[in-house]
Amino acid sequence: LLDICLIKDRGLFTAIKCSVQLAMGKLRKSDVVEKFQCKQIYIEASGHHRIHGDAEYVSHTPANVQIHPKALNIIY
Repeated sequence: LLDICLIKDRGLFTAIKCSVQLAMGKLRKSDVVEKFQCKQIYIEASGHHRIHGDAEYVSHTPANVQIHPKALNIIY
């Protein structure tokens, strides 16, 4: 499943604070943060906004993100 972390506040300070807490594993539920899991998500917004995955730019809105089963081979 995809782990989704949605930061609802539009302020830069809140986004940075939540990103640091997420990286440290200390991000708690609040009215600003929503975390959930899903197999697919469609992201839509007014205008083009950057989408980040694992702290890297991956696309822009609108975007359809989904799981592709068995798409990654893991070597032990």
